Amino acid sequence: MMSNPLATPSAEQVERGVAVVTAEDNRWHRCDLKTISLVGNVLMRQLAADADAVETVMFRDGYLTEASASNVLVVTKGTIVAPPKDELILPGITYGAAWEFAQEAGIPIEMRPVTRAEALAADEMWLTSSTKEVIAITTLDGRPFAGGKPGPFFRKMHALFQTQQLQDAEPLRLREDAEPVRDEVEGIWRESQDTAASAHRHNYITTPAYSDSHEDRNHVPRRRGGRCDRPESRHPHRSAGTCRQR
Repeated sequence: MMSNPLATPSAEQVERGVAVVTAEDNRWHRCDLKTISLVGNVLMRQLAADADAVETVMFRDGYLTEASASNVLVVTKGTIVAPPKDELILPGITYGAAWEFAQEAGIPIEMRPVTRAEALAADEMWLTSSTKEVIAITTLDGRPFAGGKPGPFFRKMHALFQTQQLQDAEPLRLREDAEPVRDEVEGIWRESQDTAASAHRHNYITTPAYSDSHEDRNHVPRRRGGRCDRPESRHPHRSAGTCRQR
């Protein structure tokens, strides 16, 4: 298992925005599935790295889809526009959070297809993801985008995210009458752990390898011409009495 430190946007990136490149979306047609086969996304992310950018914004058949590891939202004429949640994008959690925050704050938002021309002429363009939250795009394909600085809608959306973070960070306070309930839940949990541990010990220690005969468990089969001299009935999981060497 490998792990890396969580990299969140720096204060400079929040203040100045980030750079992206664009590319044709040449991935398969089920991008809504989060599978282990994400080589297309990896290659797109490499395009951004090679250009010293943070992301690759993709278009398919003239329409905005998403970025290699982020969703993409645009602001045009005072309205946030999000590409539809279909099979061509992975609907991210932060995409949904931005949608909810906008509705709660009374910011106009709609979900519909976004043409390449509309996206490139938008007043603002954002990336959203669990690690980036929301970040403004201010450089696109090496050229300043949307005036080269984050716009007012981004500032408001970013503030909404920070407010939500502060609310989530508040410690949970248990009421006095909740103490018995908490103790009961903890007792049930401890009992389930003891039961699981007991079952594990039984299966691991007392279950014989081949039969209930101590002599049989200590028997080491002799090999004859690639076969095992142990009776076939004692190898129910092996075919024709053959024995694989470990």
